Amino acid sequence: MCGQLLREKVDSGEYELQNNESVRISREAFRGLLEECRKRFGTGFINTYREMVTEEFYQEIFAYLTELELVEEQREDILIKPALGRVIGRYPEGFSGGSENEQ
Repeated sequence: MCGQLLREKVDSGEYELQNNESVRISREAFRGLLEECRKRFGTGFINTYREMVTEEFYQEIFAYLTELELVEEQREDILIKPALGRVIGRYPEGFSGGSENEQ
């Protein structure tokens, strides 16, 4: 789902593609991307992720994306590699998304 949000932000011009098709953003922008993903699609996440506090969720997802070599820390920035923008998940038809409080 993060890949979908990343593509939306690149398409809207909010994030800029580098020559190698990667995206470099600040840690705070990356944290915001993950939080937006959580708010938008969180009701479809497994219970473990839904119950995590924000910092715990960020650390878990960041570690996972780093392990898969989809993101990389570079000083104060996060380099998002092209593969993450190419992976787009979809929920089944009829899934409305949003946070649990909205439903």
